[in-house]
Amino acid sequence: MEKDWYKDLVVYQIYPKSFMDSNNDGIGDLKGIISKLDYIKSIGVNAIWLSPVYCSPFKDNGYDISNYKDIAPVFGTMDDFKEFLTKAHNLELKVIMDLVINHTSDEHEWFKISSKSRDNAYSDYYIWHDPVDGHEPNNWESCFGGSAWEYVKERDQYYLHLFSKGQPDLNYSSPKLKKEIFDMVRWWCELGVDGFRVDAISYLEKAPFTYSPNKENAMGYAFCMDICSGREGTHSIIKELRKIFDEYNCMSVGEVSVSNVEELYKYSSDSRKEFNMAIPFIPPVVEIDTFTPSNMRKSIIESYEILKSDGCWARFLSNHDKPRQVSLYGDDKKYYKESAKLLALITHLLPGTPFIYQGEEIGMTNIYYPTLSEYDDIDTKNFYEHELAEGKSKEDAFKRAQMVSRDNARSPMQWDDTLYGGFSNSKPWLGVNDNHTTINVKNENNDITSILNFYRNIIKIRLNSKALRRGTLEFIFKDSEKLFAYKRELDGEEYVVITNFSKDEELINFPFDNYTLVISNYNSNYSKSSLTLKPYEALLLKRK
Repeated sequence: MEKDWYKDLVVYQIYPKSFMDSNNDGIGDLKGIISKLDYIKSIGVNAIWLSPVYCSPFKDNGYDISNYKDIAPVFGTMDDFKEFLTKAHNLELKVIMDLVINHTSDEHEWFKISSKSRDNAYSDYYIWHDPVDGHEPNNWESCFGGSAWEYVKERDQYYLHLFSKGQPDLNYSSPKLKKEIFDMVRWWCELGVDGFRVDAISYLEKAPFTYSPNKENAMGYAFCMDICSGREGTHSIIKELRKIFDEYNCMSVGEVSVSNVEELYKYSSDSRKEFNMAIPFIPPVVEIDTFTPSNMRKSIIESYEILKSDGCWARFLSNHDKPRQVSLYGDDKKYYKESAKLLALITHLLPGTPFIYQGEEIGMTNIYYPTLSEYDDIDTKNFYEHELAEGKSKEDAFKRAQMVSRDNARSPMQWDDTLYGGFSNSKPWLGVNDNHTTINVKNENNDITSILNFYRNIIKIRLNSKALRRGTLEFIFKDSEKLFAYKRELDGEEYVVITNFSKDEELINFPFDNYTLVISNYNSNYSKSSLTLKPYEALLLKRK
């Protein structure tokens, strides 16, 4: 394969716990995924990103790993994984593993031994610190709220956890630990996986424990992510990892914490040899409060300009950590189908590698469980408590928690209109969205006007056009708050994407007589020099 083969991928992310249950225990599994490989292939994608299937106590839904080289029994066995890998490859689907190496589970054997004493083979695999004045070493706040330190009596020390207390951070100052991690990565490469999405990778090197530049919040904490993000030691470790990825011609995409495009460049430029591309992590509450089409355009322009000659982009609007994209960016009520298709057209025709999150292709929406107890996500519950501490009423705090909850993306995949949406014959681990009776694969599969078939058409158009995969990007109507439009061009082939990213009609002037319509979410024909776009109308045009 050519070195930049990843630029021609369309990646489908699977969240295994919620995708397909083969043994009716209410939890998705590898055999369930295997049973749906033909469906995944039918969408037109050519790669699968598999969220963690490693052994885990699931305190953070698999992102707390207790054994890197084995499969969680709830998902199946290593033989099941090898069958999945073989069958995916037979269908010409690349397999991208989720790699979580900032931390492990507190039930990992390394941590169990490390926590027993200050003098053992794994003593320095984690970040331990003596108490300061009988308390935590500093006032750092974890990502999930509360102190980022947890006391262990056997060592009379605290360990650092930037995430939950069940996810102790690894110590990359230990040469032995770093070698263990690198050897594990090689082990998966030898097994035949095609790449890695690397989780929460911006924090491998920690700031000095006396360093706390952030203002304290209402509870007296300073947010540890901002303090520890993007340090040079982290970039050095990633560069070492990149050598392994290159040796096996594996693609890599890092989930990174960045505040500007210069930081994004560090992680994803070809010349720096870190990741092939990066997924910037933006907290859902920030997107809910700040999203506008013009802000999206501004962000895309900035990242495009800095990486266009020296990098690649991960293009996505959905994943397992975000609200459903049609609910967040579109209109999941009146203009549901139109806005879902608009979002697909925008994302898949931009330069970069598109990522689809399971259910996005059928227009799955946010789910609003009526009580907090019905939510599984630890972050949702912590966010609710945080909102209360900030002075919100119980009603307002719960509404905000519903909007930002990661469970919006984690409700079971909607295959048909049966009791549990075809996901399982038993009650699922997380409630199925009530709208599964209308929004499901079975209903959409043979409907030529469905969101699913729109995705199939857009992906086919993209993969058959080098201009749409590798061409230049130029935004048009750049001063409009409602129009989101751009050109793609390569070797004389030119396409134009024009969308009305609003609930209002919008008049545009454009020389349609020089272009032919390729696809539209309203299935209309255009031959005028001016046009009134309908709400959430989206067009792809090709120059004659």
